[in-house]
Amino acid sequence: MRIDGFSNQQFSVEGNGEKNIAAVQGEKLSDIVSFGSSAENFFGKEAQKSSFLDGTDGSLDAMKEQAQILKSNLNAVFNKMDTGVAVQMDGDGIDINDTEADKTVTVVEQIQIKLAMYCDNFEATVNIDSDAVKQVMGAGAAAYSIADKFRNNGVRPTKDNVSEALNAMDMAAQIGTVDDGVKAYLLQNNMQFTINNVYVAANAGYINKTGIISDNEWAELVPQVNKVIEEAGLGVTDELQNKGRWMLDNDIEVTAENFNKLEALDNIENVLHSDQLTDRIAASMTEGFKAKDAVISGEALPWEEAVNAVLTVENASEGNIMALAHSEKKYTIATLSEIEIEGKEINPDKNDYKYVKTYRELMEVKLMMTIDAARTMEKNGISVNTEDISKLIDKLKEYETQYFNNNMSEGGQKVSVMDIEQINMVLTGVEGLKTAPSAVIGSVIEAGDAATINSMTYHVSAVTAKLAAAGEAYEALSTEIRSDLGDSVSKAVKASTADILSDMGYEDNEANRRAVRILAYNDMQINPENMDKVKTIDYSTNELFKNMTPDKVLEMIRDGINPLETDVTELNNYFINNFSETRNAEKYSEFLYRMEKHNDITQEEREKFIGVYSLISKFEKDGMNAAGALVNQGLELTIGNLLTAYMSRKDRNMDFMVTDDTGMAQVKDKVTYYKNLFGKMNGNVTPEVLMAAGDDIESMTPEQLMKVVEENPVMQDDPVYEKYVETAKEAANMDENILKFITTNEIPATYNNIFAAQTLITNPKNIFGQYTEKTNTDHIEAEILEALDNKESAMAEYEALVEKSRTLIEEAIGDTDSYIDMETLRQLGNDMGLLNTLAHKNNYHIPYEYDGQAGVINLKIIENGENTGSFTIKMNDVRYGNVTVEGKMDRSGFTAQIMCSEVQGVALVEEKSTVIAAELENMGAGTVKIYVNRATQQPDGKSSVKEKVPTEKIFRAAKIFIKSLAK
Repeated sequence: MRIDGFSNQQFSVEGNGEKNIAAVQGEKLSDIVSFGSSAENFFGKEAQKSSFLDGTDGSLDAMKEQAQILKSNLNAVFNKMDTGVAVQMDGDGIDINDTEADKTVTVVEQIQIKLAMYCDNFEATVNIDSDAVKQVMGAGAAAYSIADKFRNNGVRPTKDNVSEALNAMDMAAQIGTVDDGVKAYLLQNNMQFTINNVYVAANAGYINKTGIISDNEWAELVPQVNKVIEEAGLGVTDELQNKGRWMLDNDIEVTAENFNKLEALDNIENVLHSDQLTDRIAASMTEGFKAKDAVISGEALPWEEAVNAVLTVENASEGNIMALAHSEKKYTIATLSEIEIEGKEINPDKNDYKYVKTYRELMEVKLMMTIDAARTMEKNGISVNTEDISKLIDKLKEYETQYFNNNMSEGGQKVSVMDIEQINMVLTGVEGLKTAPSAVIGSVIEAGDAATINSMTYHVSAVTAKLAAAGEAYEALSTEIRSDLGDSVSKAVKASTADILSDMGYEDNEANRRAVRILAYNDMQINPENMDKVKTIDYSTNELFKNMTPDKVLEMIRDGINPLETDVTELNNYFINNFSETRNAEKYSEFLYRMEKHNDITQEEREKFIGVYSLISKFEKDGMNAAGALVNQGLELTIGNLLTAYMSRKDRNMDFMVTDDTGMAQVKDKVTYYKNLFGKMNGNVTPEVLMAAGDDIESMTPEQLMKVVEENPVMQDDPVYEKYVETAKEAANMDENILKFITTNEIPATYNNIFAAQTLITNPKNIFGQYTEKTNTDHIEAEILEALDNKESAMAEYEALVEKSRTLIEEAIGDTDSYIDMETLRQLGNDMGLLNTLAHKNNYHIPYEYDGQAGVINLKIIENGENTGSFTIKMNDVRYGNVTVEGKMDRSGFTAQIMCSEVQGVALVEEKSTVIAAELENMGAGTVKIYVNRATQQPDGKSSVKEKVPTEKIFRAAKIFIKSLAK
């Protein structure tokens, strides 16, 4: 939600009439232009509305509310974040430090839901904190039972979580019998059937009523009640009729919904007095609810309904889909679920219209219906399991459109349903290739076609028909799909593959053996050129299967790339080898942090490890050139040779460019393949990986090193992930003023920005001091101040500061060997990034120095609303104390008030005000009025921006004040 108001802080004013007011033009106090308020209110002792910085419009409450929401989200992340969750997020490519808090909450909850979905695979990532459990409940079996239930539902069993669950269970134990009086109270008040609400109802003292409706009245109402029972999908019985009469006796509306609620209420005691209670509490906390708000009537929660739908579509076989296509039941996921449970399969006919339509629509559902999408729909009253599938697709498109638009950066292009359909077309093409024969790669190469999604799709039918005619089974293009390698081609090449590879100088690994099989499928010559082409396309395509997401497709389309007609190696490069600069720096910092935790790494190993990391990180830019140098010398492309060539070029500052003349054209596909491998390794290479590689690392090929990476994944006890948990804790305990600063200025609430804001608020001088020291820059104060002539030049200056810090950080990767130094640079980059973000919001921070003391002045320009053409300046200086300047320019001239917290400051500023006024008049500000006052408390305002650039006069006027006060 946008917050367009200002702070509502009141401030007291000390003065005797006009004694402390310097009205440069000599006007009376009553003549002051008061920025939307009376002069009395502007300076009066009981001022409620001090200036255009006021917040009496309710904006202060809104700001506090937003800060509280942020605080709640940060607490929620910490409460759910453990090292296992951090591992999952990092593995999914999510930058924990650069993701907004509300999105992080959603991601963490999604991971928890995955834990519940795939408990056998994921439960190991959630540890039971024995100490925390003991602190709450002792070491008894019940304590660990609760913790185990939490783990199976993906909830972190912290002391607070276990304690919360215990309190909820105590509350439930006090409920006792859920009699008709309790049920009536719940239905009368339309209360959800949670532990807390049932407890309230049980203690409300409501007395169940009977016999209120007479027999004659009841006889007249029976037909209507029967109709409602049928609307509820229930058969009319004496028991249900009696329930209808009971509702009338207790002033409860007789509706189909209430009949169904009564059915659910009958199950509450079964949940209350069984192990189901802990399950429902854990499931509720997975959803993000409090333990006491766990629904205990037995119905599934939104995330559970979402999981059922996602798994049903995910597990559907072609035979199940054919059965659904010809089912006489409703066309829903629930029907598909019944078919799967009953094991119904009909041999699919791909010429059958109903089958083709059903298959295509389920494919669309599978692509769009993420757990989060299904869960959001369930929360909004759309049952994904019982909605007609065709209508569900339309709703999913609407959801995805809204999701993109809600998460769009400021000024981004709106997404339409048509855009979503384009995205789905691409993803459907990618999904369809997963089960295609791997031999399609050879067919594309042999035809001389570009290896695009469309071209490979075009070749699928012919290749499949050829293999079918030969009676051969085939391995799928996706390596994640189990291959049936019992076909004749596989048997024919299996025995001779090792010799073939050896003769060509290739190692005997699965990637090379698969390339040989693909060439054999197509009766193509098995030579190095064809091998490298096949491997490059095969690897790139399989990376697309793993990484092609809706947001990436949209990004490509917006960048003018047609994903269906672009070579897959280029598509792969688009997101595999394009780490953001901040992410790259963060990963290198983590690498150094891990290395410093190892006392057994020698200095020689340390230098070698950093060199290898640097090579991998910069291979696309410099490694390609190093590879070219090796080709020229006829040397093998091993890690050692690549590293030597890379370091030689780096040390000698060589600018060796790879061209067709250097022989690179002959091995273009090989180098592209290696570049892709390094792209995937980037950020995933750890000291543990390089230690596992041992002394053999220099003789390894990139493929062999990639295998070591895959065999040595980062474990959840890794110090980096422990640090992520600590970061979550620090952010959750962040001072409210810092969170308010984030929300008031509409800064993305990421950890990077929150900690940068902490530095800016608590020690702004340190940011510019670090920048000056690290960049060896002189006169930064003068450069920034000089740029404040207009909005464009100010923006350009702050962007230049960011660019210089980014370059510094990029150059440090592979050069800096200290974690502290790298983290300092990374933090500096975040700090400068925040300053630039604020500058784009007309909120400028300007360093200055007086008598050897450094300081920072904050200038805010207002170009929206009734105070357009205004600015505020804030500073803290030993001469004046806290100072706030409020200036406004209009057709009648320029008016300003200056507030100082110290008495001596008032006198000093009064002296400067005369000079300031003269300079303002010289620049053409018209009639100038400046008032100086003492204010022990001062308001805090907010800048505002619109597309129209404010006049240069506002900037120039503010600059005059800044120069004078900083002297």
